[in-house]
Amino acid sequence: MAVLGLQGGRGGVGTTTITAALAWSLQMLGENVLVVDACPDNLLRLSFNVDFTHRQGWARAMLDD
Repeated sequence: MAVLGLQGGRGGVGTTTITAALAWSLQMLGENVLVVDACPDNLLRLSFNVDFTHRQGWARAMLDD
């Protein structure tokens, strides 16, 4: 199993967009993909048609506990 981590130096550099595109592309090639967004804003969800009002994500849950 390969592991790939992406991190942007600051907000707005395109890391979320690249992550979503890479995950989608790998899935289209038949790979099993798990994507974890460690940003408390959980904006990666928008790339995968998760309801805009569903803001609770993994990172936010960890910070709120």
